[in-house]
Amino acid sequence: MTETLKWQGSLDRLKQAVTFIGRTGDWVEEDALARFRGHEGDVITFWSLTGSVSIQGKNPKALAAELASELGLQKNTLDLD
Repeated sequence: MTETLKWQGSLDRLKQAVTFIGRTGDWVEEDALARFRGHEGDVITFWSLTGSVSIQGKNPKALAAELASELGLQKNTLDLD
């Protein structure tokens, strides 16, 4: 299952938020795509051109909510299909 949200901020701020909520792992960046692979299986993909953030893992809905809260996003910015 995948959750998505919109983030119009910087990649650096997204990285800070991921770290702040306690996720550890590695980021890979290429062109307009950045992907975080967490040590516990989480995958966060950020497309800077569209502002889309795709979240996958054991509990993507909870991770999306944590990340949105840390980034100061309101519920209506979440795209919880």
